[in-house]
Parts: sequence; structure tokens; C-alpha cells
Amino acid sequence: MTRMQPKVLLIPAALCAATTAVWLAASDEPEAGAPSAQPEHVQQAQAPAPPASVAPSQPAVAPASAGREEVARWVTESASDDARTRIAAIIALARAPKAVALPALHRTFEGSSADEQQIALSSLYTIAIEQGDDDGRIRDAIRGAIYHGGDDNVSGNAQALLEDIEAAIAAQGR
Repeated sequence: MTRMQPKVLLIPAALCAATTAVWLAASDEPEAGAPSAQPEHVQQAQAPAPPASVAPSQPAVAPASAGREEVARWVTESASDDARTRIAAIIALARAPKAVALPALHRTFEGSSADEQQIALSSLYTIAIEQGDDDGRIRDAIRGAIYHGGDDNVSGNAQALLEDIEAAIAAQGR
């Protein structure tokens, strides 16, 4: 069994921590007992955490936790005018089937803020690791963020995530 290098796990973990910090900084905490104006799934959204390790026997299937209607709502809300709703949807799309999530996450790189692009990268990473990227479409979307992104931090993190995904896929023998 091939062991992954420490950088393979540290960079995505740092990206997820940064994403969570941005998300928390962007949200205004309501007073205790005050009703929230945000939908429940926006309130409950958490940054996707990359797995501690990637086992070669791990199945490449979409998580069954999200229903079609919920995923469709995330896709729609990923283009919302409200930044919090948009960010929550981008985070939630990490739990959606790759075929549905990829176009919405790819759109995030077209005019969204650097913070939202970082979150989309994290979601793409999670999908690639959990569901696989045999067709290379996730890696192509990340390459687009590298070559066409206007932010050096986004491009640098995209490059690191791309390398990590390729190392994980090579370790899995895909």
C-alpha cells in the first residue's frame, strides 16, 4: 500500500480551515433566540473536510445523503445574489453527485470572489477524492482556475490541489 506524502493531506486541510474561517467571518451571528433569515441548510452548512487518508478500496460513488431536490436547490443557490446563500451552496455541493455539482462549481470561477473560488476548489477536491475523477473533468476545472484565474492565491491553491488529486488517483491505481 502506497502512503501519501504529508503535503498531500496538509494543503487541502489548510484550505478547508481557511474556507471555514472565511465563512465564519462573513456570517453575522444572530442574537440568541432570534430567528434566522437564512434557510436551514445554509445555517447547517459546513466546509467539506478531506478524508484523513484515501484507501485504494474506497468506492467511487456519490454520497447518498443528498436528495435530488436538495441538490437542485444547491445548484440554483450557487448563483444566488446573496453571498452567504451562495457560499453555503458551494460548500454543500461537495456532497452532491459529480455530474450535477461540477457545472455549478465550474461557474464559480467565472467572476466570483477569490474566497468563493477557494471554497469551490475545496468542494471539487472533496468530490474528486470521494467520487473519483476517471474522466478528468474535475482536474480540467481546476486547471481552468490555475490558468484563467485572476488571483495568485487561488491559482497557487488550485495547483496544489491538482497535484494532490493526481497523487491520490495514482495511489488508488486509477
